[in-house]
Amino acid sequence: MNSSYKVAELLTLSEENWKESVSSPHKFSLYLHRLRDLEYRLAQEITLKRGISLTEFDILASLRRYSSPYSSTPAQLQSATLLTSGGLTKVLHQLESKKLVYRSIHPKDKRSKLVHLTPEGKAKAESLMDELNTMVDNLLTKVFDSDEKKKSFISSLGDLLTVLESDPSK
Repeated sequence: MNSSYKVAELLTLSEENWKESVSSPHKFSLYLHRLRDLEYRLAQEITLKRGISLTEFDILASLRRYSSPYSSTPAQLQSATLLTSGGLTKVLHQLESKKLVYRSIHPKDKRSKLVHLTPEGKAKAESLMDELNTMVDNLLTKVFDSDEKKKSFISSLGDLLTVLESDPSK
């Protein structure tokens, strides 16, 4: 781990110097942000060991979510990954050079292209997804002593996200 403060240390500092800030919502925000950062770093280590970036994996996984032949327009990929148009183009070139995706002319709109997973890209997406799921499950198993508790926790996070995605002002 890097030299960042642990959340417990940040909360101790806040408790000592800014008691009014210490609340359940504040703790929730700290926990959520730190969890995201740490999970991202762990996932990035896994993908880099397998020869691709986490962003490249995100594109492969996004394509794999579509039904066979696992293709999408760049605009759909941009929405799924939150990349800029230029960023997406760069990553697609990288994935093409690794033979994990290829592009073709859209049959219904000759001005547009489709991005497709190659068999190698599909295999890479599936094996990395398995590896990342195992990593997350191992982390959850350290905290929750039953599958029901894990499922309940994940369900609660999903419920919160559904509320925020439907109306961010809530």
